[in-house]
Amino acid sequence: MLTKMVVKIILGISALFLGTVLNAQKSVLTQHNDITRTGWYAEETNLNKSNVNKNSFGKIFTRTVDDQIYAQPLVKLKLNIPGKGVKNVVFVA
Repeated sequence: MLTKMVVKIILGISALFLGTVLNAQKSVLTQHNDITRTGWYAEETNLNKSNVNKNSFGKIFTRTVDDQIYAQPLVKLKLNIPGKGVKNVVFVA
């Protein structure tokens, strides 16, 4: 019973973020995007010095949560959710 409730909570929170994962290039399944925790993404093709500046780059949204967040939100692209289809999902702990 507890497992079903946890899944419902995760899916509920994730649903808040479904429309906000814009043009993500890959899933972020670990802290700082890679197993070595460096945060480096060598395959980045969209961000560069000409489009990352104080006028065109920064926070694009916020969501209210009912308590503290203790971990980096993780992004899973193209997750097949039974009965809902394929979605981009953000997991928050």
